[in-house]
Amino acid sequence: MGRKIKCMREMTESLTCHMKNRETPRGLPGSCWADELSVISENLGFLTTSTEDEFLAVGNNLGEIYNQASEISAELSTMVNLMSGSDISDSIGGLRNILDRMGSFMDHGGDKSKVGSETIKDLRIMIQDLMDPVSHFKKIVKILRILSISTKIESAQLDQEISGFITLAEDVERLSLLVDSKSANIMTNAKSLENVTSEAFANVLGLEKRQEEQVRGILDNLKLSLRSLMENNESSSHGANLISSESEEVSRHIGEIVASMQSHDITRQKIEHVQEVMDNLAATLDAHKPEGRSEPEEKDTTGLVREVGDLCELQIAQLNDSKRQLVSAVGKMKDNLTHIARKVSGMCRNIRGLAGATDEVSASFLSDIEADITSVIASLKQSVAASQELALTLEGLLGIVGDMSSFVNDIEEIGSEIELIALNARVKAAHTGAEGATLGVIAEAIQKLSFDANTHTSAISELINRIAAAAEGLYQRINVDINGQILEADRMVEDLNGLVGRLRDVNGEILVLLNRIDRSGQNLGSEIERIVSGITVQDQFVTRIDGATAGLESILSISREIVPPSDAAAKAKSLIDLEQKYTMESEREVHRSYAISGVDGQDTPLDPVSSGAGEGNLALITGKVETSGEFGDNVELF
Repeated sequence: MGRKIKCMREMTESLTCHMKNRETPRGLPGSCWADELSVISENLGFLTTSTEDEFLAVGNNLGEIYNQASEISAELSTMVNLMSGSDISDSIGGLRNILDRMGSFMDHGGDKSKVGSETIKDLRIMIQDLMDPVSHFKKIVKILRILSISTKIESAQLDQEISGFITLAEDVERLSLLVDSKSANIMTNAKSLENVTSEAFANVLGLEKRQEEQVRGILDNLKLSLRSLMENNESSSHGANLISSESEEVSRHIGEIVASMQSHDITRQKIEHVQEVMDNLAATLDAHKPEGRSEPEEKDTTGLVREVGDLCELQIAQLNDSKRQLVSAVGKMKDNLTHIARKVSGMCRNIRGLAGATDEVSASFLSDIEADITSVIASLKQSVAASQELALTLEGLLGIVGDMSSFVNDIEEIGSEIELIALNARVKAAHTGAEGATLGVIAEAIQKLSFDANTHTSAISELINRIAAAAEGLYQRINVDINGQILEADRMVEDLNGLVGRLRDVNGEILVLLNRIDRSGQNLGSEIERIVSGITVQDQFVTRIDGATAGLESILSISREIVPPSDAAAKAKSLIDLEQKYTMESEREVHRSYAISGVDGQDTPLDPVSSGAGEGNLALITGKVETSGEFGDNVELF
């Protein structure tokens, strides 16, 4: 405090002397100025060292969030690879292949079903046709019985020599009973065939209808679901790519901000240059102290006062420019980090949406597809089971037809016996003479019945052979690939389980990644917000630099009261050595702008911001000087 009072006293005395005598005083407040400049230099030195730790801490924090962002980007790349990888595309292709196989399976089954229904329909017609000739045997049996009775009556009226007709009558009656029994068996079996084929026909038609109405509908829904699954996967992959791009952009921006943290070194260099000027000026002032030396000449004193004012004014401009650029750069850094935090927050929202869609695919979409495909395969297995049942039905039908063929063979043999009996009867009637004329007529009637029986038997035999051939053909057609169909259905179930299981596994991996990325993103956003709120280094810079410029402005004000400023040409000449010591273009620009300015610092604001000059313009500058940031607009910190 005593030193400051002394300085003020010296400054006041010098100023009073100057105002009274209108001359440059021989005694200057050099000691006070030198001390003040030394204090300013020390404060600036403390500023560069005291903020270094804070800058290093900010840099370390930014390095950590850069690493976090890089890890998130790597996990997002993994997720994108999973979504667009071969596991999902191959699985979807496999599901499409299963649907195609199901379609072919159904088409093949449908063709067999149609052939089966047509064949069974033909069988029913043939069985209906079979019943007509079989029913004629009842008439034959009736006539045979009448002829048997007539033969007995006629033979009773004849002599004993022709009693062989009694045996004939008994044979005719026996044959009528056999024909009646065999034809009844054929009729019973024919009706059984009719019932069996009617039931089989109804089952086949029902199977066709069920497949057409239910299975086809499910297959169509499955195709739509599969298309939706593909679209969902494409949409998710697109969304994941966008999120991944955003993450890479975040990492890149953070990396740029990390790289820009060298601003502290650059600002330190600029402040050190100001310190150097302050120290040199203080040393010069110390050299002009009156203690122990003769008084300096008036010319030297005037030049020194003017130099003090010019250098203080220039350093004020340099410090204000450094302050403006650093405050602006730190503000931009905080704004950029805040923007990055918002971007990370939005990215996390998109990730949660993507996770929800992925979870829905796993929980609902795949389950629906799996359920539909399982339902279709179950229906296809029912179709195979129905084919097996039809094959068994046809196998039983062939057994019945075999029995009928046996009965027909028996009837054919009976017909041959009837024909033989008729022949014997005619021979006996001829030997009997006129008395056997009636028996001859009976013999002719028996022979005619034999012919009729043979005719109907041939018709029945032909129909039964046709029925057997049709049933055998259908049986072979159905039975030949039933085992293959069963194996194919089982393979489709196995393939389906593998494909859906693989999709579930991949979706599960994606979901785990998404949830982990979401948590990491939220942590990253919170960390960025914490870092932004903790960046206060610019406040210390402003306080310290404002203190330094206030001291320099005090010296400047007194110097200008004592000696007017140099003109532009004199300033440019006197400051040329100082310009050559600069290491940064921004320092040179401030220097040049000041050197060519003829405006008195007293009348011009020293703060570029308050002067309204804006970015790239300085206080004390009348013309615009455009400057480009040394690290680009996004990362300019000095």
